[in-house]
Amino acid sequence: MNINLLMHNLLFFFSFLLSSYMIIFLFLKAEKGVAKMALIMALFCTIIFELSQIIGVSVYDSELSRRILMFNVIVTLLPVFTTHTTLAFIKQLKEQRKIIISFYTIGIGLVIYFILNPLKYLLTSEPKMYFPNYYEAGPQYFLMLIFFFLMVVYSFYILWKAYKIANFVEKNRIKYFGIALFFGYLFGSIDFLLVYNIQVNPLWAFLFIPLFAIPLTYAAVQYELMDVKIIAKKSFIYIITSAVFGLMLVLLNYINTLIIQGSTNFPRWVSSILMAFIITSGLLFFWKKIRESDFLKYEFIKVITHKFRTPLTAIKWYSEDLIKSIPENLKGDVEGIKRSANNLISLTNLLVSVADYDRKVIENHLIKINLRDMIVKIIDESNEIMKIKKINVSPIHNFEDFVFAHENKLKFVFQTIIDNAIIYNKEGGKIEIEAIHPDENNIIIKIENTGIGLEEKDRKYIFTNFYRSDEGKKAHTEGMGIGLYLSKTVLGKIGGKIWVESEGRDKGASFFVKLPKIKDEE
Repeated sequence: MNINLLMHNLLFFFSFLLSSYMIIFLFLKAEKGVAKMALIMALFCTIIFELSQIIGVSVYDSELSRRILMFNVIVTLLPVFTTHTTLAFIKQLKEQRKIIISFYTIGIGLVIYFILNPLKYLLTSEPKMYFPNYYEAGPQYFLMLIFFFLMVVYSFYILWKAYKIANFVEKNRIKYFGIALFFGYLFGSIDFLLVYNIQVNPLWAFLFIPLFAIPLTYAAVQYELMDVKIIAKKSFIYIITSAVFGLMLVLLNYINTLIIQGSTNFPRWVSSILMAFIITSGLLFFWKKIRESDFLKYEFIKVITHKFRTPLTAIKWYSEDLIKSIPENLKGDVEGIKRSANNLISLTNLLVSVADYDRKVIENHLIKINLRDMIVKIIDESNEIMKIKKINVSPIHNFEDFVFAHENKLKFVFQTIIDNAIIYNKEGGKIEIEAIHPDENNIIIKIENTGIGLEEKDRKYIFTNFYRSDEGKKAHTEGMGIGLYLSKTVLGKIGGKIWVESEGRDKGASFFVKLPKIKDEE
């Protein structure tokens, strides 16, 4: 395949992928509304155009090429959808309702007319420049062009009118939206020139989507252009940045190929160094952004939790003093305040732990621990709540296995599993704890409950940060989805593992904790 044709197809395919991503992004992340749907439809038109362009200009059968390129009649509606987006964006839909209806009527009418009379839109394709076949305008192709550019002019006219009366923030939103449309249409229209044998390379028309997406992305982030959620904005930025780096690599390779073809003395190592520089720059950019994000998250959590701890500790102390000097009938209320303060203090400590684990700021003071004694102690501490729910715990058979671990952290692991086995169990349910010895070096503690169970989709994510199953949210509204994530992290630090088995909803669950045990001689 000719290098120019190959490059044309690669770049248009790149544009197709970017258009597809923008549709998915808008569909999933942008707020519902007319502007969103109209912009999605405009991008859908570009997808059809890009695919038919790639295939239609590459086939060698002239009639087949014409039939494939006929799909591009859909671009007649592209400016209608962008005009509709513009009117929704500047909140002029009601005032311009009749006009937009007339635009849709004319646009759809032209599409239907050309579908019924295809030879009036495109004649049999002909070889042009480096294309085996390219568009050959039919006798009434110009009608589409007139309608297309009238719609473009109208879009800029209504944007200009809205810009004149807008406030500062609105002006910036309109400005970037207008820039996106201007560069999009400027480069997108390059394709029309070769249709009338004006020798301009249509390859550059692929820039329609990148130059439309980049200013639109900046406006979405800086000026809330499409009411896009903040996490989605970051995703959008990274995707566009990745696309730009990829585009630079493709263009550099293309230019290098053309230079080498024209000059046998051109050193090949130059392009290799440039490519390595671009790739390294891209990796450094993303690494820096990830580090910045992690650091800011860590510092934010540390500051907030510190600010919470001080007043919460004061509430705890004051409630302890208050209990000593109030009537008996009020002590229950003060105990409730104290208990809530303790819960909030525990929660803030847990948030700090999450941040520390994520940043690997973990202290490991390992000591020899008797597993059975630790589990029995946790069960004893949970007796009151188990009595309320009438939950039975099977006798824990004697096993005298020891492990090396940080005592509080390992206790947290088993406390989390046992607490969950109580909270998510049904009234009158059971908890069975069993020690399994798979080999002489390891011990597995199995904690089985008769609770709400886990579906397969939940088992995949149950140990990830802040994840909670739908059934879990219904059963216990105050959970955070942190405990099992931290448990997995703690166990990983001492060579342990945790996993879960469940046959499905309402069929209970079995949690397994595997730990390297201390041999007798140790």
